[in-house]
Amino acid sequence: MIVKGTRKVVPVRSIRISDSHWNRTVTEEGIEALADNFEVIGQLNPITVRPVGKAGHTFELLAGRRRLEAMKKTGHKEIEVKVVRCSDEEARIMSLAENLHTEKPNSKEWADGFKELVDLTESRLTREQKKRRSRTSQTTTSGKGQGKQTTPEFPDGTAGKSKRGRPTTPKQDAIREASQKSGVSEREGRRQYKRAADLIPSAKAAWDKGKITNEQADTLANMTKTSQRRQLSRMVSETNKATRSRRQEETASKATKSEAENYTIRALAGLGEQAEAWRKGCAAFMRYVDGRNLDWDRILKESGVTPVGLEPCIEQLSELYEFLACD
Repeated sequence: MIVKGTRKVVPVRSIRISDSHWNRTVTEEGIEALADNFEVIGQLNPITVRPVGKAGHTFELLAGRRRLEAMKKTGHKEIEVKVVRCSDEEARIMSLAENLHTEKPNSKEWADGFKELVDLTESRLTREQKKRRSRTSQTTTSGKGQGKQTTPEFPDGTAGKSKRGRPTTPKQDAIREASQKSGVSEREGRRQYKRAADLIPSAKAAWDKGKITNEQADTLANMTKTSQRRQLSRMVSETNKATRSRRQEETASKATKSEAENYTIRALAGLGEQAEAWRKGCAAFMRYVDGRNLDWDRILKESGVTPVGLEPCIEQLSELYEFLACD
């Protein structure tokens, strides 16, 4: 399904949310971040809308909810849009495909949206298949020769066949097409579809909340509903145990890090006190010896202090100063 559109700039106030728009979760933080980007580089990609009514001055949003909200937040009165004319089914497919493509998978919301996109695509492919069979049957009965049955084409130009060359079912074709539109591999598409279609509600909720891993969710999706109920509690327990172990390791790591930081604080504080005492001592010493006629050869010899003997200390102090002064 390819729907062509026209780019134009329209008032922000002329756009409303369509019933066909997939209302995925949109966080305020995400809108704020996008609004900041708009302030710097402006709008790069248009949102997708379709005209409403005969006048064509009002539009329904199909895809680009975050971009629309970000433009409102930045105070823009106009926004660039891609205007398409399509049916309600096509509008829903476009909304799902674009929103799924911009979001990372592995959430209940994404999997449910992907399943709906597959179901809508399968319904369209099934209708097209019936039409082809009907035309083939009419051609055969009319005596004009055997009609040639074709298979659906995908965005990459390939036909509806598996890697082994066998004909595929509308469901397989729909998963393949939906995967391409959503920006994931066909294998990932099948995995997400099974999670949405075959996981029991409690297992799907546990997966979405992180109580079971993606691998555990895939394992459950291949089980019967009864087996899922039996295995779910065990998997949740295993995940909780692993989570507790990981948190304990993180706590121990933080404690070790905290202990090292506290020692460093105490050591630097001690060095600072000594440096201040040394500075005051040096100042007092210089004030005392200033202008006095002293036998420095005898003083240095009997005190055991020589300029050469002070060099290692001076070098280390210089290194410490450079280390602490760096950004």
